[in-house]
Amino acid sequence: MKLLKKKIVLTGTAALMMFSLSLAPVNLTKDNNGVQLVTSKAEASSWIYVDTKKRSTRANDILAKGGIAALGSLLAIPLPYTAPLSAFATVIISENMKTAYFIDKRSMRMAGHVFQVKHEIQMYSDSSYKKKKGKPITIIHNDTGGPK
Repeated sequence: MKLLKKKIVLTGTAALMMFSLSLAPVNLTKDNNGVQLVTSKAEASSWIYVDTKKRSTRANDILAKGGIAALGSLLAIPLPYTAPLSAFATVIISENMKTAYFIDKRSMRMAGHVFQVKHEIQMYSDSSYKKKKGKPITIIHNDTGGPK
């Protein structure tokens, strides 16, 4: 029994040491060889630009209309309570769903042991991305690693 306790304590100590080493702060740096991961102080590195993508909700709008149309056809079965629901589905399809257009500028950095991705999102009211809508939104996603 004492041997088992020693093994458990030894294994736990080794696991704790390895875990603490894996939490060593790192920073991202960019040079001629690309982006490098460097162990450093616990300060955050500067943001590194990743890409800019133009996106819209058009595909989601089409899927939603298709789903509502399928629901409407299923509800066409002659039951007393389906008529109002079928009418509701038809109204939703006939209404003009507004498509949202936006540009997502992404940057990344390391803040200690946390990988961060920053999204700077600007909304537009037209597909040519000329008419800005509102102020830009900034979202920072923190990824501490590990199983998802």
